[in-house]
Amino acid sequence: MHINCLEMMAAFFGLQSFCQNERGIHVQTCWDNSMTVNYINAIGGTHSIECNTIAKDIWQWCIDKQVWLTAVHIPGTKNVEANRESRVFSDNKEWMIRPIIFQKITDIWWKPSVDLFASRLNHQISCYVSWKPDPEASFIDAFSIT
Repeated sequence: MHINCLEMMAAFFGLQSFCQNERGIHVQTCWDNSMTVNYINAIGGTHSIECNTIAKDIWQWCIDKQVWLTAVHIPGTKNVEANRESRVFSDNKEWMIRPIIFQKITDIWWKPSVDLFASRLNHQISCYVSWKPDPEASFIDAFSIT
């Protein structure tokens, strides 16, 4: 996906992760990507069909949750901490058993009901536990659940 679409998806995942149980609130987000700010504040746009679709999905989610969303632009020079984290990639955090091998193992023994210590990028069971907020995870932090 284009970086603008990825920024919009980050906005959507953030809302879903941190505001899933909220209603009737105002959420202000800060972005160093001006297209993200414009598409959120204008509830879409005409330059990018993909970004427009994501913006509409964001706003539909917000309407359903009665969340009022605004976006503010901050210069990249003021966004040092977030930019540093977004540029760090460590593929040793996202690993999994190859799906074909996982399938063979589960055919022999059993299929687990939950995938612990997973993420939206590597889960192999629809019910999974993420180590950080994830809008698709069933739980956060496997050590905090029984």
